[in-house]
Amino acid sequence: MSTALGLQLAVPPLGLSNKAKNDSESSQLLVGRRIDRRSASSSDAPLYDTDRMKRRPFEGELPAFTLWSEIGEKVFGHGYESISLAVSSSRSLAATACGKATAPEHAHIRVYDREKWQLLGDPLIGHTLTVTRIAFGPDDRFILSVSCDRSWRLFERSLNSK
Repeated sequence: MSTALGLQLAVPPLGLSNKAKNDSESSQLLVGRRIDRRSASSSDAPLYDTDRMKRRPFEGELPAFTLWSEIGEKVFGHGYESISLAVSSSRSLAATACGKATAPEHAHIRVYDREKWQLLGDPLIGHTLTVTRIAFGPDDRFILSVSCDRSWRLFERSLNSK
C-alpha cells in the first residue's frame, strides 16, 4: 500500500483549504494546444478541459482558469462566508449577507461602494437567521431581503447617504 504525496501544495491567499496537487493531475487539466491570442478565440481553443474532468476543480485551480482573481475583490466583514450577493441597478452598490448566521449578530447585510469596496453606513439589521436572498429596487432606493427566519425586510436608503 503506497500513497503518493503531491509534489506541490496550492495555498491560495486567504483560502479556506489547502489541497495537495501533483504534476500529472495538473497537466491533465490542460488541453495540449498552443493558443495564438491574435488568431484564436476562446471558443475554438479552450484552456480548461471540462469534458475530461471527473471532479470539481480545486480552489487553487479556479484562479488559474477564470478572470475572477484578476478583476475581483474580496469582501470582508462577515463572521462567516457570504452566501448572498446583490448588485444595484446602477452597478454602484453591492450587498452581501453571511452564510451561517444562527444568531442576530451575524444575520445582517453589508452594503458596499463597488468602486472603492468600502462599507457604506452601518450593517442592515433585522433578521435573526441567515439572509438567503437580497434584491435592490429598480431605482436603488430600497433593498429587500429574505431570511431563513421566515421573514422579509425592506430597507430604505436615507437621503443623506450616497
